[in-house]
Amino acid sequence: MISFIVGFPSLTPVASTPTTGKPCLITNGMADVNIIPNENVINSENQAIGDQIRLNETNLGYTPSSSNDKITIKLSNDNSQIAIGQILIQADNFQSASLSIKTVNDSSWRLYATLTANKTIFDNLYATELQFQFISTYNNISYVKLGIIGCFPSGK
Repeated sequence: MISFIVGFPSLTPVASTPTTGKPCLITNGMADVNIIPNENVINSENQAIGDQIRLNETNLGYTPSSSNDKITIKLSNDNSQIAIGQILIQADNFQSASLSIKTVNDSSWRLYATLTANKTIFDNLYATELQFQFISTYNNISYVKLGIIGCFPSGK
């Protein structure tokens, strides 16, 4: 059994069994629509934006509709808590992002951290949903891309 791997240093998918005893795959969940489907990533207007915001070379990124736009990511379809090791952000004029979370015990959003780097490592972040609100240097972000490295259910 492998316990939570601090920061998940490798982006290569790795099979693991976290302390919960359920098999999982340590990978960038945003890189695979089978792990985090497009419809699980929405903006404040409840529009699916998963196909725009994934951290890859082929898409242009998501443009927030306003400075109050919040990006919500449902990490699993069965409301499982996911161990998150890293959050990767690529955005122009990026200053910071408020990260709020929900766990299996939360009915409302709880502010968890303010992210100020393109790569943030977590030791003990477990969530069912993540919500981001971006703050830019010049009050305009023309694109945002996200990567979420975590221990996602492997389906086994």
